[in-house]
Amino acid sequence: MSAQSVILLDKIKKVCKFITVEGDFAEIYHYEDVKERFLKLVSSKKKALVVINAKAYVGYDFNKIELTANHKKRQ
Repeated sequence: MSAQSVILLDKIKKVCKFITVEGDFAEIYHYEDVKERFLKLVSSKKKALVVINAKAYVGYDFNKIELTANHKKRQ
């Protein structure tokens, strides 16, 4: 018995973020199209249902903060 595993690494990045609010959102799109042909004896129907899930974060990105030091006051 043998087992194989492949790990693909796409991207690693350093993140320094503070998330204060997190929201989950979902939206459902429904599409339906009915066409009648041949004196309304034959009809064709198309249906589509699309479900979209999203996550939103509100917070602070500390990578964009500029820090200065006052050596005399040690601040």
